Amino acid sequence: MATRLLLLLLLVTVIHITGVSSYNVGNETQLRTDLLANYSLKSRPDGVTSINLVFNLLTINQLVTRTQTFSISGYFTVIWNDTRLRWTPAAYTGIGFFFADETEIWRPSLVVKNAIDNLDVIANENIPMRVTNEGKVSWNPPGIYTTHCDIDITYYPFDSQECSVVLQSWGYNLRELDLFKYGSGVETAEFERNGEWNLNKAYSERSEKIQDVDSETYAAVSFVFNLQRKPDYYGINIILPVVVLSILSALVFVLPPDSGEKMGYSLTVLLAFAVFLTLIADSMPTTSRNTSYMAVYLAVVLCLSGLSVLLTVIVLDFHYREGEVPYWLGQTTRVVIMPLVCSRGCRKSGTVSASNTDIVGEETQFKGIPNIRIKANQKRSLGDFSDRASSAASSTAELGWKDIARACDTLFFRFYLIVISLISLIFFLVLGLERSSNYTTEI
Repeated sequence: MATRLLLLLLLVTVIHITGVSSYNVGNETQLRTDLLANYSLKSRPDGVTSINLVFNLLTINQLVTRTQTFSISGYFTVIWNDTRLRWTPAAYTGIGFFFADETEIWRPSLVVKNAIDNLDVIANENIPMRVTNEGKVSWNPPGIYTTHCDIDITYYPFDSQECSVVLQSWGYNLRELDLFKYGSGVETAEFERNGEWNLNKAYSERSEKIQDVDSETYAAVSFVFNLQRKPDYYGINIILPVVVLSILSALVFVLPPDSGEKMGYSLTVLLAFAVFLTLIADSMPTTSRNTSYMAVYLAVVLCLSGLSVLLTVIVLDFHYREGEVPYWLGQTTRVVIMPLVCSRGCRKSGTVSASNTDIVGEETQFKGIPNIRIKANQKRSLGDFSDRASSAASSTAELGWKDIARACDTLFFRFYLIVISLISLIFFLVLGLERSSNYTTEI
């Protein structure tokens, strides 16, 4: 029991000496007077002042691909040493730190160099700076930083982007003020996830930039954020409707010409696709530095949809035309188009072999009077060959305009299905490989 009381007394004594209870307004006032009486705000602490920087990321507000702007919320942790602000805590009843603002002590002049809406020096006299007895100063200016970001839209909407916030010293060159990253450079412990972008990686890197005007070198630290777009929204609201409309443009060739709706259906699909393109144009990036596979895919599908209208006009013209079919068109349809679409069967029947079989069969059956039977069979065979020859000669004449229109419809339908399937397969394969190669777990 006595031991516990002794430990409790010792603990109270330590708290009284070093704890909050040791704070005294008069002692801190005296400390401020002693340290700041002859302090100069215009003078930097050392010949070359070293500044350590950390960016604490809170949220990714937006990344607008059309305007190439990147907006985030967070705060910097800026740390430096000022030898003029050192004291012995025991001389001031254990005060180990105090707070000051930029109107009382020196602070570095820093700007976000790639900002697009605010290029002012980071400053706010309402933000306190924590000063320790060793002369270490910590400053945490918060803000919403909107910067320029080079957008690569090649694989949109399965793209990955890398945007940065570049912090550079302003006024002080490298011989006077140097910037360094502190630790990893970017802290994401307080980060709240974004609904459109995944944060794959965040890091910082130091660089030195030479100004063309005064040929001086200035230190800079870039806080880089690697982002990957979440494609679910774009897949459901953009890609899926485009694929459906492209398939609908092929189905026009299945619709019978006699229905009277063939041309109306084709134009309706084309207009629907054009209206849909105007709706999604707002979400497509406007940069011309690189071309999006998505834009190429949409352009090809739009051209195919427009071509289907022209082919529909040709099919309807064939269907309702009267008169004799030209020889070249009939031969082209019979020799090229019909075999491709397997119209009227895909196999040819043999005529000569069948006739020879009949002759041999009947000759074998009537061996007793071979001369009579052979003559009869020769007459029958000659008649059959004559009929079949006349039928083959008149096959082109028997091919009407409606037969040609029907064959063209079938050919165009199969052609459209193959082309659209190949284009869509290549498009999704390229984008899928890009996404799988850049996929990483979100921070």
